[in-house]
Amino acid sequence: MKAILNIGRGIERNGQRVRVMSVAEVVAALEKRVGEIISIHAHQSASEPTLVVVMDAVTEAAAAAAVRELCADLEQDAIAYTLDGKGHMDGPRAAAWGPFNPAYFINPDGTSAA
Repeated sequence: MKAILNIGRGIERNGQRVRVMSVAEVVAALEKRVGEIISIHAHQSASEPTLVVVMDAVTEAAAAAAVRELCADLEQDAIAYTLDGKGHMDGPRAAAWGPFNPAYFINPDGTSAA
């Protein structure tokens, strides 16, 4: 299976952006939590610098668990991802962000999934 994650690099507290994580910080967390990383692409979403990560060899349960762990490691409310083309939103405050929305999801080439 192939998963594509959109990981925002902004960290917010009480609705205020406190800092932007470096690419190295995100990569270190990824290396700790996921299996094989195929590629990493840096893009700008409508709201923050975002890393689009393509990874391989995960099950649906493993992808969801890795996303929840990454959210904790990276202080993220939620992370949007696709697993074999099906969109998901997971994390401790994913419900507040609503369901997966392809209009906001960035593909590895920088295009929208919509």
